[in-house]
Parts: sequence; structure tokens; C-alpha cells
Amino acid sequence: MKRPVWFLIKVFCALSVYAGIYAQAAAPRVGWEETFKDSSLWKMAIDHPKSGTPPTFEAPDGKIKITTCVGALDQNMKRPDWPEWPSNPGSEFSSFEVQYDVDVDLDLYHYLVVRIPEKSVIFSLWLNDKQTKVCYTTGIHSQDLKELGLSGKQKISLKGSFLNTSGSVTLQYLRLVSELSEEEKK
Repeated sequence: MKRPVWFLIKVFCALSVYAGIYAQAAAPRVGWEETFKDSSLWKMAIDHPKSGTPPTFEAPDGKIKITTCVGALDQNMKRPDWPEWPSNPGSEFSSFEVQYDVDVDLDLYHYLVVRIPEKSVIFSLWLNDKQTKVCYTTGIHSQDLKELGLSGKQKISLKGSFLNTSGSVTLQYLRLVSELSEEEKK
């Protein structure tokens, strides 16, 4: 039995529409995530900073806590009336870099989301050499990477920079997502 050509065209169109809907629905909201279940990449980067004095590193309960040293604007600086001041203070800033061998489509996953439960130090985060504004205080913060000019498929590189004031920052997760959840929008 022969089917008319128009019937085959309808079937082809219907399958194309369903395939398109399935492809859109199949893309997960989270395109990349660092949950610190294995924090060895971060430990290695922080123990061997790009510049400055290495901070201390802890990985409690699926989070990482980075604590800076006491730094000085001048390495030889020591006031006699500050007995608690170390005789050899650390550098004023420290920075580290963590590189991931994974390609992420920053056109699709264009929101960076960071969760910071605790923070008592000035800490900045760069994604692929673009400074973000997600680490200025505690809580969940997000940034649209389109504002930074990041697009296309790229490997992920994160750089962190601290002011060495013996303070600390705790990171719970970092994510690249396609859309923000209600909690992340707040």
C-alpha cells in the first residue's frame, strides 16, 4: 500500500519538531559545577600560588576554607609596639589559578553562580581572565558572563586573589548554569 507524499512530509515534520523539543529539554540547567567533593585541584593551586604567600587550606564537609596569612605592605615592616606581629610577615596579596580540562559552552551556560557561606577577607575571582563580582560578600551570587564578553566553548580557568589579612573565605560550590533558579535570582 502506497502512502501519499503529503503524508510522509507530515510525518517528517512532526518528527523534526519532536526532535527539536527533545534536544532543548535534554540540555541540563547546570553545565559545569565544582562541588569540592574532590578538592585536590584547589589544594594544589593554593599550596603553590601564582604570587604571594600561600594561604592555609581546609576542606570541611564538601566546602573549602582558605585562610590568608598576616601580610604587610613591606616585608621588613615590624612595629615594636605590636608584639603579635610576625617577625617575617607574608606578602600583601596572594593569587592562585585552577584550570579544568573541560569545555563549556558559555553561550548556553552563561551564568556563573557561587555560594559563599563565610567570608572575612577581600577575595576576588576571575573566570577565564575576566574579573567577576560574585565574591564580594557571603551568600549566593551570580553574574551573567555575557556582560564580561565571554562566549563560545571554552575551557574553565579560575583565578583567585586575596588581601592577606589573616581572614578567610569558605566556598561551597561554583556553577555555570543556563538559567537562574529562584534562589539564585534573589
